[in-house]
Amino acid sequence: MNAFDAPHRGSAVPKARGSATVGYVNESEQTPRAQYRRRLLQRQSAIFGTLVAIMGVLLILSMLFWTGALPFPWDRDFSETSDPNVVITPCIAKGTKAVDLTTINADVYNSTSRTGIAAEAGKELSDLGVQVGETDNWSGSSLQESARIRTGPDGIASAYTLALYIPDAVIQYDSDMTGASLDVILGVEWDGLSSAKSVKEANPTGTLTSIDGCENVGPTAGED
Repeated sequence: MNAFDAPHRGSAVPKARGSATVGYVNESEQTPRAQYRRRLLQRQSAIFGTLVAIMGVLLILSMLFWTGALPFPWDRDFSETSDPNVVITPCIAKGTKAVDLTTINADVYNSTSRTGIAAEAGKELSDLGVQVGETDNWSGSSLQESARIRTGPDGIASAYTLALYIPDAVIQYDSDMTGASLDVILGVEWDGLSSAKSVKEANPTGTLTSIDGCENVGPTAGED
C-alpha cells in the first residue's frame, strides 16, 4: 500500500451535496387541516369551472338570440302591446247618405305645439251646427295629418260626414268607444274646415263613400 492508497488519519469523508430525497406524502400522512384544505380547493375548482362553463353557454345563446339566429323562447303574442299609431279605418255601406250636422257630437283636441287651434276648430264646427263638447290638448303623441276623427261602432256615418268638411282627415275606428260621439284630434297639417258651399259642390248628392283601404269592422254603418 502506498501513501496515496492509505487513508488519511483523522480526515472525514466528505458528504455528498444535493443528494437529499423528497419522499411522496400521501393523504393519510397529511394533517387533518391539510386534508380539509386540499378537499376544499378541489371543490372550489370544480364549482368555478362549472360556473365558467355555464356563463360561456349563456353568452353564446344570448348572442344567437340577439342576432336573430335563434327565436326568442318566450316571445308570445300576449306580451306584445298594441301600437296606438296603427289606424283601422271602417268601411261604410254603399249608398249611405251624410247625416245632419246638427246630430253630430264631437270633442276637439289639439295634438300640435300650436296654441288655441282646438278652440278655433271647435267654433268653426259649432258654426256648421256640430254639437261641440270639450276642447283641450291631446294627451297622446302629435299627429301629422290634418285631423284624425275617432269613432266607435255607432258613429261611423257621422265620422264620414264630418270628414267631408276636413280635407285629408283620417278616420280611425275604436271599438272601445261607445255612443255616436266623435273625437276630432287636430294634427300638424290642420288648416281649417271646408265651407258648406264647397262641400255641397264637391258632393251634391251627399252620398258617403268608403275610404280606400278600409276594413269591415262588423255591421257596416248604414246597413239595416
